[in-house]
Amino acid sequence: MLPMILARQLEQGLEDYLRTTFPMTNAPFSGSLDAFFHDGAGVQQAPFFSVKLPFRRTEGALDAFGFEGVALRFPPYVHQAQ
Repeated sequence: MLPMILARQLEQGLEDYLRTTFPMTNAPFSGSLDAFFHDGAGVQQAPFFSVKLPFRRTEGALDAFGFEGVALRFPPYVHQAQ
């Protein structure tokens, strides 16, 4: 389960439901649902929190990935090495 894909599927399902339940067939309201969905403050909101942890980098030579002689361009983070 990928949270970003699941969130987009839920958003799309809710949009489909609202379009089907409340069809805007008269001219003054024809684009109102589209504007509501895509103005940024409609049905879905931005994430409430963000993970900005100070990830620790590994120190020294590391062969945690099982590739001897392969030089990494950057040292991996500790959680990646584990």
